[in-house]
Amino acid sequence: MAAIRHSLQSEIFSKADERLVGVVSVTKVGRKKKARFLCASVNSEQPPQAAIHQVKRASEKEPFKKKQTWKLDELIHLDGKGANSTSPDFDLRFDKTYRWTASSVAEKNAFITCLWKLCHKCLQRKKPEFDNVDRHRLEEQLKVFDPSHLGNTTAPVEEAYEELSAKEETDLEQILSGCEWSISNVEALTEKLTEELACLDDANIHSIIASEEQVVFLLSQMDTALWELQKIEDKLCTYDSLLQEVRDAMEDMDDKDKRLQIEDRNHERLLDEVESLVSKLDLGLVAEDLLQRGDLSNPQSLSQCTAAALALQQATDAVLSPGMSMLAAVSHQKQNFDQLTWSFVRRLSTHLSGVFVKQADDGMDVMGIYQSTNSSLMLRSHTVYHQELLPYSKLMGWLRDVDSKQYQEICKLYSAHMGRVYDKELKGFMELVKQSLVSKSHHDKKILKHSRLSMTQSTVSLGKSLSKENIKAGGSMVDLTARSLDSPTHGAMVGAAEERVGKFDEAFHMVLEQLEPLCQAEQYFCRKFFALDTPGAAAAGTESPDGIIRRRRKRGANIQAQNRSRIGITVRGSMEELFPCLESELQGFVQFGDRLDGINSLTMVSRVSQHVMAGETSDQDSSSVFHLILGKILIIAKRLFDRFVDRQINLVKEMKVPKKHRCGILPCVSNFKVFAIQAENIIRGSDRRADLDKAYKLLMDAILVTVDRVALEHLKTPSDVVAMENFHHLYDMLSRLKISALETTRDFAKLRYKNHLDAYIQAYLGKPLEKLSAFFDGIEDLVASGIKYEEVGYQLAFNKAELRKNVKEYPGERVKKGLDALYRKVEKHLCEEENLLQVVWHSMQDDFIQQYKHFEELINKCYPGSGIAIEFSLAELLSYFSMIAQQH
Repeated sequence: MAAIRHSLQSEIFSKADERLVGVVSVTKVGRKKKARFLCASVNSEQPPQAAIHQVKRASEKEPFKKKQTWKLDELIHLDGKGANSTSPDFDLRFDKTYRWTASSVAEKNAFITCLWKLCHKCLQRKKPEFDNVDRHRLEEQLKVFDPSHLGNTTAPVEEAYEELSAKEETDLEQILSGCEWSISNVEALTEKLTEELACLDDANIHSIIASEEQVVFLLSQMDTALWELQKIEDKLCTYDSLLQEVRDAMEDMDDKDKRLQIEDRNHERLLDEVESLVSKLDLGLVAEDLLQRGDLSNPQSLSQCTAAALALQQATDAVLSPGMSMLAAVSHQKQNFDQLTWSFVRRLSTHLSGVFVKQADDGMDVMGIYQSTNSSLMLRSHTVYHQELLPYSKLMGWLRDVDSKQYQEICKLYSAHMGRVYDKELKGFMELVKQSLVSKSHHDKKILKHSRLSMTQSTVSLGKSLSKENIKAGGSMVDLTARSLDSPTHGAMVGAAEERVGKFDEAFHMVLEQLEPLCQAEQYFCRKFFALDTPGAAAAGTESPDGIIRRRRKRGANIQAQNRSRIGITVRGSMEELFPCLESELQGFVQFGDRLDGINSLTMVSRVSQHVMAGETSDQDSSSVFHLILGKILIIAKRLFDRFVDRQINLVKEMKVPKKHRCGILPCVSNFKVFAIQAENIIRGSDRRADLDKAYKLLMDAILVTVDRVALEHLKTPSDVVAMENFHHLYDMLSRLKISALETTRDFAKLRYKNHLDAYIQAYLGKPLEKLSAFFDGIEDLVASGIKYEEVGYQLAFNKAELRKNVKEYPGERVKKGLDALYRKVEKHLCEEENLLQVVWHSMQDDFIQQYKHFEELINKCYPGSGIAIEFSLAELLSYFSMIAQQH
């Protein structure tokens, strides 16, 4: 081990200016690998820094290398695996725990002892924990240091070593510099130092003996000082006894001065309290006279009375010092204030009651409805009444605080009187609007009656089947489903329906435009006049004046939120009393509009929604009673529109078409466009697009089902024709309307139209050269079975003779005659209004030409060079189709 220590010191630590103080040969626990060494070292810095190294080498010929290094202060815990254990295992924990097995127990203990000493010498603060070690032995090693266990006497760890101070180093250098021979002759140096030490001891003893006389003299001087000190203390005691009487007299004078100061302060505070009490409770003769005899109808006097009332309230609610209210003068003044308060409350209540009665009588005598320049009805503004009452708003706030019961009676009195005026004006206004709409409706009914007299017999029979449902549904789309598109008055009826809906929209918009500012102005007036926005309004009628004062002192965020909620409830209550018939009249008008025309429900949904959204985005009061009522009206109008759509759907599903005549375009299909145009005009600029899109889809689903049902039930017209014409009409109509919600339906209608067109052509055109088609179908079957085209002519059933026989069956005149009959049949099936005859005829022409070309191609492949051809050419076939189309 000594050789290893020497090698480690020379190869590793000397180069790094470090000194090796401990080493142990270890292996990792549970592994049988080449041994490595744990080394403890210190550097030459001041103070010295210690570290622990893991050293290993790949082979004996290679030098040692440091694999890992930890500073000593990184060591957290050392586990010796038992104080008296014979196990060579031990653990060191730095950032993680490392488990080692020493080559022997002695080396392990020696290394642990070395780490123990280094920790106590180099670490001043936190030291690592040593567990499962012999602590008694380690403590003894600190007292007596034995370097033999390190195995290296050249570099022991001297625990008792103390460094020389700067002065000691200087003295030592001076001694050695004067003895240059000391290095070669140590004994001579020792003898010289011994002689000098003896000389110093002799000088020290002589110095002690010489100083004995001085010590005796110093002690005698100290005795004399003590005696003089005693004399001074005696004199001080005498002086203290003489001054005791003076001290007592001064203390008595100080006490009297303090009592005088306290009396002065008490007098000053008392004077301040009296002045404060007088200033708080002194109302003044002028204010009292105003409260008793002031003219409340004069604006100037009213302003003075208001100031006097507020001053009275301030004096009544004044916060006095504890005990002041028990003074007789204060009690008398309080009683005087109470009498003034109740007297002025009676005067104010009587005066306001008279003003309310006068305004109500004026409102009942004057008609509150007039026509504007554009002949539209308008409601009278109540601004004049509001301006007359607003100067009393501060007094109403005062009344609310001093007498909540009387305040509530005044509020109810105003609502009762003005409620009669508003009730009369609103009912008269709504009745006039209804009458104007009814008169227009009668004019439209005359046009409708005159139009129905000119209908054809087929349309009359159709109208009879749906007349009851149309009357119940209230016009609009369902009325139009019973009218004939062939009638020349159809456009006039549609125009009349659109005009009727437009007139109702204008009337309903006018109603909302007149009612909203009226209600908003009255609500704003109520908040101002009844002082509902000022503190204390929310709890009026529920708190005493003392409670109001306490609430004012403890106002906070939660109380403010509760006050706002209560203010809203109070405002709504007042508005309901002022406008008792507003909600019922609006509901009645909504029902009236629905009875006039079912589509008016969509108009009302759009208009009400616009007003509600405008109220939410504007700076108006969020608790507006009018907008709350509009919210309820919106729900009712939405329900009416849903019922209107349901009625339309039911009538479309139950629609019956006379089966003795040609079907044509179904009324529910053709008139969906009328409904869509009206609805798009109504909904434009509104946020209710989703409701209309939902109605579109429901109606269109019902129409699609009805088209399929009628196509199967109709006996006069082929089902493919019914479906083809109606789906084509739907596709064309939806393409023109450009409704995004019905794009899928439009594509579906287009697909169904093409499918039924192909099916109709296949059914009625089919294979016009029937025998020739059957002959060539047989050829195709042979080719499919594996026979080549060139070999077909050798088959007995398909030789050239058979081909000539089948070709001669269809000369040009016969084909032309058959096409002419087919054209007449198609013309009989198709209706004129959809104008699909040429489309169908052109499609049949294309299909016939395709068959013709296919036959020619088979002839050329199977019978090349035979000279056999169809009796008529392709040009002749085209001329047949063109000639037939021109003749008809």
